[in-house]
Amino acid sequence: MTDKKWVRRNFDPDASLRISTELNLPREIGMLLSARGISTTEEAKIFLSPSLRDLPDPFLFREMEKAVKRVARAIVNEEKIAIHGDYDVDGITSTALLYLFLKEVGARNVSYILPNRITDTYGLSMEAVKVLYEKGVTVLITVDCGSSSYREVEFAQSHGMDVIITDHHQIGDRVPPAFALLNPNRKGCSFPSRELAGVGVAYYFVIGLRSYLRRTGFFRRREEPNLKKYLDLVALGTIADIVPLTGANRIFVKKGLEVLEDTKRPGLVALKKVAGIENSRITPYTVGFIIAPRLNASARLGDTELPFRLLISENLEEGIVIARELEKRNRERQELERLIEKEALEHYSSSGDAEGRKTLVLYNPEWHPGIIGLVASRLAERFRKPTFILGNKGDVTVGSGRSLPGIHLFSVLKEMEDLFISYGGHSMAAGLTIEEEKIPLLIERIEEVVSRIGRDLEIVETYDFDLQPSRLSMELMEGINLLQPYGEGNPEPLFRARNLTVQKRYMTSTGNHLKLILEDEDGKRFSAIAFRWKGDTPPEESKVEIIYTPHINTYNGFKEIELHIADILR
Repeated sequence: MTDKKWVRRNFDPDASLRISTELNLPREIGMLLSARGISTTEEAKIFLSPSLRDLPDPFLFREMEKAVKRVARAIVNEEKIAIHGDYDVDGITSTALLYLFLKEVGARNVSYILPNRITDTYGLSMEAVKVLYEKGVTVLITVDCGSSSYREVEFAQSHGMDVIITDHHQIGDRVPPAFALLNPNRKGCSFPSRELAGVGVAYYFVIGLRSYLRRTGFFRRREEPNLKKYLDLVALGTIADIVPLTGANRIFVKKGLEVLEDTKRPGLVALKKVAGIENSRITPYTVGFIIAPRLNASARLGDTELPFRLLISENLEEGIVIARELEKRNRERQELERLIEKEALEHYSSSGDAEGRKTLVLYNPEWHPGIIGLVASRLAERFRKPTFILGNKGDVTVGSGRSLPGIHLFSVLKEMEDLFISYGGHSMAAGLTIEEEKIPLLIERIEEVVSRIGRDLEIVETYDFDLQPSRLSMELMEGINLLQPYGEGNPEPLFRARNLTVQKRYMTSTGNHLKLILEDEDGKRFSAIAFRWKGDTPPEESKVEIIYTPHINTYNGFKEIELHIADILR
């Protein structure tokens, strides 16, 4: 692997010109849309002005009709229904969404199970299935899990429970013998949006169930639920799970953020208030870095029940109490994360050969298993190499890994699966369980595989196209802002500007943000900032190239365009 390299995104000049002309947009907007895979004016209209009417039909899911008929029958007959979720934000929001909807349509016997991140295994467990069987549950609905749980589903089905799986993870080697399996990645499923989060699949199940109940006259006896109010939960889970914000996901997030900004859900009102964002605009950043970490923190420390209770709370006072406890636990999580990162960096520094290796694997039996993934992410970004952080969970060692583009982490682990008790994940993140004595072998074999895969790999970042700051206007900025919300699959636009002169430079009072005054070739000056800058500082009067995103900065009613610098090239 070599140092980071910037390359321009590909776009279709003809398509971009056609889109900008037919929609009366600046030509740069057509170029940005084309670079994001949009090739027709109709696609551009939907992308720029997404509507819930543009969502694909829920019955494009394979076995949707079968699934909703079974649950509708369970509701009418007052059978015992259980929901099995997962311990991350996607799993918790999925569980809350389905639980609240079933209660709203009159299901009388609804329970739920949320696994404990510290003491339980990932996904549907045999222990949970047996508990539900003993309670007389006849319909088990999984959310954000179940696609690889062949043995557990087989047991449930053979003991009289009908299992309906709603999930988005890759399906294992054997398809679980569920009553119905709703997964956009399932072979033979014609649903067009393959990259839904778990909460997106759960929401589609709810759409399908409401549609079926309507068809059968169920709502002649009660009020039909308005599903728009659940979009705050859908947006939360979708953003937190870092799925591409394209297709149905973009619609969910665009509309869901509007609901979240004005949510009437007492628990979320309370969380926003305690977090100090009750009057703030809610963006994917707000969700990803303020709301989701507070929901996740408790689960990472071993209590998944608390954030779930917040989401289903019907009382603001109760919500405030829970939100304050989540705030406290988030601070505990932050302190643990700082401590583990500090110890991991010390471990790294004391390892004589760590700097020259292509991978980083660090282990301490005392490191908290709920926090190691966060530290792995930080160190992978800092050292630009695939990183695993390992700690102990009971009698075994668990590890959480983060990768870089070009190194498919799940495929790396698959080449050494004989080492593991269990493992799983995807291209950028993976987890494993291993016996402690095999850690040296793990370190050796990960290094060998990644060195082979990444021998000629360059770390490549992409920008959209060259755009000198002097070409920016408020009209163009309004067009750029139509691309929001940004996220995975729809990155914030990045431009390259050349031959800029540094007129002034200084570090902010916090000491870690670089402020620059840059002059374009035509003499126009722009304020620029590089947040948490760690590179060399260019001298005044020097010429630089920058990779940047333009933002509108409003101060005392005056608006100006400020450049947010991603990199400085010389």
